[in-house]
Amino acid sequence: MYKSLFSKTFEHLGDKLPFQAHSHHFWPDVALEGINQYWNDSTGLIDDKWDKIFSEVIPKAQSLVAKMLELDSPKQVVFGNNTHELTYRFLTSFKFENLRILTTDSEFYSLDRQLRRLKEENIHIHALTIEDGSSAIIKEQLLKQIEEFKPNILIFSQCFFNSGYYISQEDLESIVSSIDPNIEILIDGYHSFATRPISLKSICHRAYFTSGGYKYAMSGEGVCFLVTPMNSNLRPRFTGWMAEIEKLGNMETQEVFYPKGASRFLGSTFDPSGLYRFNAVWTELSNRSITLDTIHQHVKSLQKRFLTSFTESDFFSGCKLLISDPNKHAHFFAIDCQSHERAEIIFNSLKTKKILCDKRKSIIRFGFSIYQELCDIDELFNRLSTK
Repeated sequence: MYKSLFSKTFEHLGDKLPFQAHSHHFWPDVALEGINQYWNDSTGLIDDKWDKIFSEVIPKAQSLVAKMLELDSPKQVVFGNNTHELTYRFLTSFKFENLRILTTDSEFYSLDRQLRRLKEENIHIHALTIEDGSSAIIKEQLLKQIEEFKPNILIFSQCFFNSGYYISQEDLESIVSSIDPNIEILIDGYHSFATRPISLKSICHRAYFTSGGYKYAMSGEGVCFLVTPMNSNLRPRFTGWMAEIEKLGNMETQEVFYPKGASRFLGSTFDPSGLYRFNAVWTELSNRSITLDTIHQHVKSLQKRFLTSFTESDFFSGCKLLISDPNKHAHFFAIDCQSHERAEIIFNSLKTKKILCDKRKSIIRFGFSIYQELCDIDELFNRLSTK
């Protein structure tokens, strides 16, 4: 019933079956209105477009994110080109010679690569091995490593991109509340944001949270954000002129000024078109009464049908679904094919059947969205049953 919102993409899709929402989510048609509005503002307002962007476009996007995450204030939200940029800006707020970072071995590639590079600079970094899909075990492991490693920064995902294991809001709150207040916490929410109702109300005074529009927020590239505690006093070394925009042209000293709230993490000139798309998409969904719970319940029905057919199918014989508990997995399933070679064979077979998904080492991932219907699940397994 929601597929019509994505008609422009389906005009080009043909008979391909899309199951890669976790990797690249389709844009609703209304995103084009956002792009057109940006074009109109750029050509009509010229340089004055930045006045509108900072007075209207950014505040609207901040309010949308704040509502989706139940934040104390929209001013807790700052936007950037990607989460890597925002995360690195966060890290440059600390003296590298004293830095000790605790993370996990299941973080996304850019963070993993960045931390491995920083480790070459003799920064102390320890990656906790995630062995069990249980929040209680993860919490126990984190607290044990904090006691032994004594980090000053903790970075971990709410939803692990490789397995699809999802830390519930209740468990997330429990983990954050158990951490020494002297340790800064950064949560990667890229695979959890916009998939279901999430409230950061009880922890947004304590933890940082980052995500973006490329996946489930349906808004494409270049529209990522960082949620910060309102009382954050971090002073990132990686900083740009926009963090000083409040005093631009009126600076009387050479002091490096940082504004209150998340704006202290602003950088320099960026492409704001993603903000226009984000605002257009989530305003439209709101106008149609499509809530985060609406999206989550729809995806749960798709995943339930998938699980039933998966257990009855011979196509994935010898493969293992990493997380099947509906209360513990993300909006995608990760299927472990047990070896790279086996995964490659299965993945190529899926491509010949015009089934769109993705592969990470020995794992094949199937993602779900509101632009899919139950009949798409049935068609998927019909194709898998044919030679």
